[in-house]
Amino acid sequence: MLLRVEDFRDFSLSATDDDFGAVDDVYFDSTGRWKVRYIVGDTRRWFFGGKVLISPS
Repeated sequence: MLLRVEDFRDFSLSATDDDFGAVDDVYFDSTGRWKVRYIVGDTRRWFFGGKVLISPS
């Protein structure tokens, strides 16, 4: 199943008690498998830091 990066944007990032941000960008493995390696989360509405790098594994 193919998805565009734009389809990932603005997905909410959630913990067990509340939403804490949204997906801002996606980094892929460029070795030919195109596996999602990292997700950049925008947490400015929850935490003053801004953006975090999250590994889906």
